[in-house]
Amino acid sequence: MARNLSGYNPKRLILPARNMEKGNKLLEYIKSSNGHANNVEIWEMDLADLQSVKNFANKFISEVGELHMLINNAGNKKKIDFFNNICYACMFCIFIYLLYLLP
Repeated sequence: MARNLSGYNPKRLILPARNMEKGNKLLEYIKSSNGHANNVEIWEMDLADLQSVKNFANKFISEVGELHMLINNAGNKKKIDFFNNICYACMFCIFIYLLYLLP
């Protein structure tokens, strides 16, 4: 999906990644497959870590300011800190993330 979105050459495409090494590999793949990666950024965010979600949202607000489109496309089987429940990562943190980004 990220490769396809980057092919439209958006002004800025920010891709959150729990694992920055994998995120950077994705960025290299995008560059090699369609060449539209100059405006693609990989930012760290782990949906299983509420502080990581807050940090991402605060960075987004301070550096970008305005959200034009959000595509939620994630699934996660990682054990998480205090709820130890997949619903926390897939629903609660996404909801909190959206609340941070609303004007």
